[in-house]
Amino acid sequence: MQPDLDRAQEAIRQSDERYGKLLASITDYIYTVRLQNGVVVETSHGPGCLAVTGYTPQQYASDPDLWHRMVHPDDTTAVVANAAEMSQGKVPPTIEHRIFHRDGSIRWARNQRVPYYDPGGNHAGH
Repeated sequence: MQPDLDRAQEAIRQSDERYGKLLASITDYIYTVRLQNGVVVETSHGPGCLAVTGYTPQQYASDPDLWHRMVHPDDTTAVVANAAEMSQGKVPPTIEHRIFHRDGSIRWARNQRVPYYDPGGNHAGH
């Protein structure tokens, strides 16, 4: 049984490594939100986040709610509703909204969410 577990863990490690390399090679700002029982437990942000938001991937990793707090208050309801559509099994439309850059300026962002599911078919993030 242990060899199977070792192979599975190595496959996961290799998959994570490939994903990290892919994410680092993309020039747009791409992020992933991981959910557990419908609650955000982790976010992963590509290097493009620095140019768009002023925050590094490490800052997002250490503060899982940063991505949500930087949404302009007038746009929060629409952003949350857009994300909630995925929990209902829908792929929401692209949404444009404002965010606060680390320097305090307001920027516009276009957000296209792409859901992903766990092996049981449950919405696991986007």
